[in-house]
Formats: sequence, structure tokens, C-alpha cells
Amino acid sequence: ASGSRRSYYVLPLVPFAQLLAAWWVTRRMAARQAAGNVSGPGWAKGIAGAAGCLFLILGVAYPWTNGGAGGVMQFTRDVRAEAIKTAPWNEWRMVLVDVDNKLPMYLQNHGAAFYYVLPDSDIPQTGDSAALMAWLERKSGETWNPERTIIVEQYKDIHQLPLDYLTADHQLITTKPNNGARLFHAHENGSAAFVPNGKTMGIPVAGQTAAQASVQ
Repeated sequence: ASGSRRSYYVLPLVPFAQLLAAWWVTRRMAARQAAGNVSGPGWAKGIAGAAGCLFLILGVAYPWTNGGAGGVMQFTRDVRAEAIKTAPWNEWRMVLVDVDNKLPMYLQNHGAAFYYVLPDSDIPQTGDSAALMAWLERKSGETWNPERTIIVEQYKDIHQLPLDYLTADHQLITTKPNNGARLFHAHENGSAAFVPNGKTMGIPVAGQTAAQASVQ
């Protein structure tokens, strides 16, 4: 799993770890007092030091490492900024191909439901936008508007995007490194979004071609 996924799972456990540590300290102090041993200044200094370390880590260091105009939050802001140049945010439909677990939370636009694609699916790795939209129609059984569909995928190497062919008629937006990635020179998995750039207007809405053929 990537670092971002690990933090996604670990961070909810931090408050419980703090409560456990506080419980242990209070029990320890109560036991010492019951035995007639009054806690000296060392205990107070230790507790104050631990509290200070937690504040620096969780209140300062962690927010800073996730800042710096990068990471998943900045990525979703970039995607939204590009999308609303064409249409209101809630009119867009998202196709998520094996994305970071945090991404759907930040990409939520209160519109149509996300369509998830598993990494072992037979999604076209070559071709063009029309072939991908036809594949979506077959797989989902739904109608898709190529001018209002954003495709998001996860990648390990920015130079080897599985759906790179979409750049022919889509604007490519990728994850920028945050402060933590810059500091530690980390190379984690990133996200790539393909937002229609207007050249998809010649692609018929999925389902319309078959309907027109049946009428003829």
C-alpha cells in the first residue's frame, strides 16, 4: 500500500492510542500514590514533554507534510477547477480506476454516483475515447456522456499511464508532491485525472449509436 493509504488507516487509531497512554499514566500515578510514593517533578516533566511531542507531531509536522500545494486534496481542487470551466461541478460523472481510498471523499460532487473499475478489469489499455466510452456502456449498462465524464486512475510511474491515450482529447491532471514527499524524496503512487477538453464533442453519447442503428 502507498504511504497515503497507510496514513488513511493509521490516523483514526491515534486518538485511541492517546487515550490508552493517558489511562496508563493515571493508573501508574494512582498506584504510586497508594503506595505512598509521591510523584516527583520528573513525572510532570515527562508528561509535559510527551504532550509537547504529540502536539508537534500531530498539530504541526503532520499538517505541514501534507501541505505545500500537493497531495490528494490539491489534486481534487485542480480537477474541480478544470471541470467547472466547462460545466457545474455537480453535472460531472466520475469513473474511478483503482484509486486512492481517500480520493472519493474529496472528489464528491453530490451528483451521480461514482463508477468504480477494479484494477484487474479489461478496461481498454489502447485505443481512443470512443472505445473507452463503448466499454463503459457494455460494463455498466448505463448511458454515458463523454463531455461530462472524468476518468481517474492511479499510477506508479507518471511516464507509463495505462490510459495515456486519453490525452488526445482530455486535459491531464496529476498529483503534485506535497511537502513530505519533497522532504523525503518519496515516490508514492499518484492519481491522474482525464477531463474532457472539448475535443470529445465528436464522440456520440454511449448508447445513442446503437439506438440510431436500430431505428434505421
